Amino acid sequence: MSAHKDSGRGKSNGISPTPDQEIRIAVILDEQRVPESLQWYASESPEPGTQAAEAMALAFWDPHQLSSLRIDLWTKDMAVDHMNAFVLQNLRGLADTLERATGNDETANEIRQLAQHLGHTLPLPTRDEDAEPDA
Repeated sequence: MSAHKDSGRGKSNGISPTPDQEIRIAVILDEQRVPESLQWYASESPEPGTQAAEAMALAFWDPHQLSSLRIDLWTKDMAVDHMNAFVLQNLRGLADTLERATGNDETANEIRQLAQHLGHTLPLPTRDEDAEPDA
């Protein structure tokens, strides 16, 4: 995916979508506006078509405000142990991102150690033998 840098704040969104490069997210809400289901599609995904999800975390960095905007959503029926696993995997992923982007392997390793510690203290889901493994 490519985004073109926008030199003026609040002007053009600077994004030129093309039919072959797209990410779509659909959030289906119940009558109280609580997420009932999440679906996503990425044109460059190895899996064809729309995929279902129980949770999502999306973050944008605003260089002008020096702050992040986060959109965290989860379905109303998501199990607590699944949320625990989701958060821990995101924490590990953030450690990887920090290390790749900054070379700060010391802090990245501290974050990984925290995730490992929390993984021993939080209830986590177990895989069914019949379940398909994640890629």
